[in-house]
Formats: sequence, structure tokens, C-alpha cells
Amino acid sequence: VYDRKGLFEGKESTLQKKCNEMFEQAGFYVFNTHGGMMQTAGIPDSMMCFMGRMICAEYKIFPNFLSPLQQCMRK
Repeated sequence: VYDRKGLFEGKESTLQKKCNEMFEQAGFYVFNTHGGMMQTAGIPDSMMCFMGRMICAEYKIFPNFLSPLQQCMRK
């Protein structure tokens, strides 16, 4: 679901699912992480591998932003 400006409207989990499907179709191996009390804080939503390269993705929909810990991991 997109509005006229091309921005995604809906849940972050729906955005994550659509993006992961796109990456899988492009040949990426995608691993979803599921947050919880027993998981280390700040782990990205998805981790992917493509041609020996690891890529991590954190999906956010406005008005949500990266936490300070996630911003630190970005650098």
C-alpha cells in the first residue's frame, strides 16, 4: 500500500515482508530476527547474505526512528 508520495503505509512487519521477498527474488539468503526479552538489544530486523557479503536491514515507518543503539551500529 503506497500513498501518492510513494511512502509505505502500514505495519513495519508488512514492510519487512515485502522487502525480504524482493531480496529473496534477487538471490539473497534472508534471515529474519524476532525481537524479544531474551534477544540482545539492537539486532537488525533482517540479516542477508549475497555473494559472500553480509547485509543487515532495520525497517522503520514514520514516525518511528532508529534507537540510539541502532544508530551506533550503523557507523
